[in-house]
Amino acid sequence: MTATAAPPPVAAAATSGRGITRLGPILAWAVVFADLGTSVYYVPGILYGQVGAMAPAFVLIATVAFVLVAFEHLEIAHRFPGGGGGVSAAVAAFGPRVGVISGALMVSAYLLTIALSVVSALHYIAALRPWTREVTILSGLAIVGLGFVNWVGVRDVARFALVAALAALVVDAALLAAVVTQLRAEEWAELFGNIRHVGSVSWAGLATGFAGAWLAFSGLESLGQLAPAVREPRLRVIRAATVLVVISVVLTAPIFTALAVEAASAGGIAAQGALLAPVALKYGGNQLLVAVAITGAALLLLAANVAFIGCYNVFQAIGEHGYLPAAVARRHPGAGVPRGAVIVITAGALVLILIAQADLRALGQLFAFGLLGSYAITSISIDALRWREKRRGPVFWAGVLASLALVVPWVTSWVTKPIAAIYGAVTSGILLAVALVTHRGWIRAGRVGYFRASSAEEAAADLPGAIEVVTLAEAIALKASYPSTTLVALRSPNPALCREAARRARGVGDAAIYLIYVDEVPGLVFPPNTGPSEAASRCLRSAAAELRQEGMDAVPIWRLAHDAGESIAEAAEDLGVGCILVGTTQRSAVWHFLRGNVLKKLMTELPEPIHVVICE
Repeated sequence: MTATAAPPPVAAAATSGRGITRLGPILAWAVVFADLGTSVYYVPGILYGQVGAMAPAFVLIATVAFVLVAFEHLEIAHRFPGGGGGVSAAVAAFGPRVGVISGALMVSAYLLTIALSVVSALHYIAALRPWTREVTILSGLAIVGLGFVNWVGVRDVARFALVAALAALVVDAALLAAVVTQLRAEEWAELFGNIRHVGSVSWAGLATGFAGAWLAFSGLESLGQLAPAVREPRLRVIRAATVLVVISVVLTAPIFTALAVEAASAGGIAAQGALLAPVALKYGGNQLLVAVAITGAALLLLAANVAFIGCYNVFQAIGEHGYLPAAVARRHPGAGVPRGAVIVITAGALVLILIAQADLRALGQLFAFGLLGSYAITSISIDALRWREKRRGPVFWAGVLASLALVVPWVTSWVTKPIAAIYGAVTSGILLAVALVTHRGWIRAGRVGYFRASSAEEAAADLPGAIEVVTLAEAIALKASYPSTTLVALRSPNPALCREAARRARGVGDAAIYLIYVDEVPGLVFPPNTGPSEAASRCLRSAAAELRQEGMDAVPIWRLAHDAGESIAEAAEDLGVGCILVGTTQRSAVWHFLRGNVLKKLMTELPEPIHVVICE
């Protein structure tokens, strides 16, 4: 077999699919909590400014509804393993047009979440060094930096999120203890009295407070977006992650809102977005302030990045049905990132920050329409699917109650929060207009990508650039014709490595040598209609030609993966090789920091019988 020969047709063998960011319950929880749990850093201050001391009562009421909605999102993550979240649910229930409406609403909410998270992070950092005018400028620069990170593509967001989430929870517990031990009996009485008096609030006040309290639960959509990255057994992992999310949010959002608001009221602290910072300073001193500011800022910036990824995953779901312009969907061949979507998201978040002048309370005024609208459509869609399936027991009626808990504040917010309604309607309207003209063919449509590497590889198999290579499934089917125990992992042309592999293969009696090149794709989505990169084709052709000169046949394998180390390890196991030859890396320390160490990951994932030989 040569590098220029097309592989014969074979039956695709199923592979285990490693190297594509399989998340267990802890890592899945960390990603969702990074998006959802960070609300405690800005919601208490924003709500305190909007509804005063009644803020804890409204968050407590919304928490009850949140639990119902959260378990609906568990069902979404299980029903739609290919991802798409609420968009997929709306499409299944009512068709693509409703799905696109839900997606447009969610994008408007994601843009606001990105802006809120970044601005909040800068305000917490500013608490360590007082500044005012610089926050707007630095928030804008942070958004640009976030856009650059997503432009390049960074892996292991889940692991960063886990570390940041655990650190933040420890510091939050210290803050909680400091406040609880210093509040006086009359202040506790005032807190519980405010909660009991919620029934005396006017209908307009209730609607405003309840709608605003849902800001504490922005980010639940991430659970459905993570569905393709969850490992098996999927349902068990999703259930465990959902329970962890519900418990952690129930124990943080209402409790921290109540204590932060009461601590601020008792301590004479004025309403402000980053309310936990002055509370930490007053009740725990400078050391606790530093800890809260650093852990909070880190988790908030990660939340912004998770929301960023979630936003272009919504674009992906919309693109599945022909409503996304190709300019937004197109992925960079090297980085594998939908850079058009990155530009749109970065620009949208920048505009929000500049309009609000990095004022958290101003950004909070924009919240309600997009998130509640998308959540409401998602909940109604699940109700409709359950009704069709004749599942009309307690679970169905709990879903109806969840839908009402979303529809009522969404509709009333059109009147009680007109600025939020205008923002949501304008942002969603622009997106829907673009989707409409795209679907009608006035703008060329595109697709962001696939959630599974095998789907992307299969779609790319017939492209001209893929003629000279085989997929892993095809290589497995060719094992009888080209038996080998030697695999060469390539990153660039390396004649010396190929000659060493040929000597090794001849010594053990191999009939051929497997060559593998992995095009790494960061994030959760694999690019559509993209065959081997130019570097992959050039590298595999060069290696096959070198082996041909050594009298050996080559089986050039091309793969897509989020993690090259895991992908190579999977290929080695499935092919049954005994030795992997790799060259020394030329990647910089910056690359290893951003994208991980391939060799280290490979050594971790390989079973003991398989040896790795590093050649200069």
